[in-house]
Amino acid sequence: MVQVHPAVPDFSAVLAPSKTARGNGAGNGDVGDSSPSSPTKYSALARWRAKGDAMEALAIVIATFFGPVAAVLITRWNDSRAQRRERRLHIFRTLMATRLVAISLDHVMAINLIEVEFDGVRGVIDAWRSYLNHLNAHPGTDASQPLQQAWEERRGDLLALLLSRIAAHLGITTGELEIRRGGYAPDAWRQRDIRLAQIIDYGARLSGGNAALPVYVLQPEPTDGDSAKEVPSTRKTRRP
Repeated sequence: MVQVHPAVPDFSAVLAPSKTARGNGAGNGDVGDSSPSSPTKYSALARWRAKGDAMEALAIVIATFFGPVAAVLITRWNDSRAQRRERRLHIFRTLMATRLVAISLDHVMAINLIEVEFDGVRGVIDAWRSYLNHLNAHPGTDASQPLQQAWEERRGDLLALLLSRIAAHLGITTGELEIRRGGYAPDAWRQRDIRLAQIIDYGARLSGGNAALPVYVLQPEPTDGDSAKEVPSTRKTRRP
């Protein structure tokens, strides 16, 4: 006897959606090919993650090796700027302290350092050149008193301009007029410096045979009981 089984319907076509249905389903919010189980999407995600890991590793390496170097360079740059500002402030303080005593050693040294410490600061360098040219054009000790006084007045004006330029560059609010009228120096210092310069000048001329040394001879007169008289001598003493 032959048994006949009923035919079982094939539901594979119903259960497996077609390519068209999958494509349409993606537009309707279905997962479609964007599912994480898609081989194409999974490989792209893996490559993206691998690239991100490589970039992160490279960033760690750069930070590990170049981070301390950059920190040291930045620290040294800041220290260099601080030291340069301190040197410039020292020049400014010295010139302010000696503005009424231009022939002092500290004043001269500070003036000579401006060319180095303020290199590239055009306003300061221009005022420094004007002041330096005026100092080198001194009329001399043999000039008349009005001429020397006019030279000194001009020197004070140029120095005030120079100090105001330096103060502006350093961020110090000090005006040119305040610098010109400020400061204190005893008149005895000025007289001492003038006399000292005269003594040095006279000694140099005397040693070169260009100046006379006054000699006074006392001639006593014991018979009359008069005091000795002071007789000036016109002889000049020269170097042999």
